[in-house]
Amino acid sequence: MLLPSENYRVWHEEQSWLIKSSVPVKPIERCEIEMSFYAPDKRSADLDNKAGSLLDLFRDNKIIVDDNWFVCRDLHLVFCGVDKLNPRCEVVIKEISYE
Repeated sequence: MLLPSENYRVWHEEQSWLIKSSVPVKPIERCEIEMSFYAPDKRSADLDNKAGSLLDLFRDNKIIVDDNWFVCRDLHLVFCGVDKLNPRCEVVIKEISYE
C-alpha cells in the first residue's frame, strides 16, 4: 500500500480548505477537464502525477462525483512552460450532458 507523503497530506488539506467556499451545490456527474501547468523551474516532472493529485482533490471535495473515465470523459494536460514568478495550474472543468 502506498501512503501519501506528509507534504501531499498538508497540500491536500490546505487546498480542500480553500475550495470549500466554491464547491458546486451538486457534484458534477460528467465532465471534460483541461489542466494547464506552469512550472517554477526547468526540473522535469510527471504531468500524470500532478493531474492525479488534482483529480483526487476534486473528488474528495465533491466538485466531481468521481475521477474515473465514466465521469471525466476527456482529460487534457498541457505543459505551458516555466513561470518563475507565478507557478500554477489553471483548471477548466466543463460539465457535459449525457447523450
